Amino acid sequence: MFTSVILGAGKSTRMKANKSKLLFNKKTSAFSSNNGGWQWSASTGTDAAPYFRIMNPETQSLRFDEAGEYIRKYVKELRDCPNKEVHMPSNPKDLGYVEPIVDLKTSRQKAIDVFGSIKKDN
Repeated sequence: MFTSVILGAGKSTRMKANKSKLLFNKKTSAFSSNNGGWQWSASTGTDAAPYFRIMNPETQSLRFDEAGEYIRKYVKELRDCPNKEVHMPSNPKDLGYVEPIVDLKTSRQKAIDVFGSIKKDN
């Protein structure tokens, strides 16, 4: 889901192209769940939610794993990171980690603006 958010809403790339790149893996290729998941996380689904529903990986992480246990388990660079920083370190290079590839606040606003302009046109 994180990949689809970054590629979809964050980087404004085409959902169809991104989905096809990941379908080679049997674990990610269950069409019935995968198709809806990509649409939901890219905020392009056919559900009744308003256009401005933009999934935020940091918010999801804070909401469902406040202590960052999942992050600590799979991201060795962040294992000793303080709880308040584990979801989005302020100085990731100091921890041996990479800088964010997407500014979530900026990409969210850009997606809202694009979806809003589409809504106005219709």
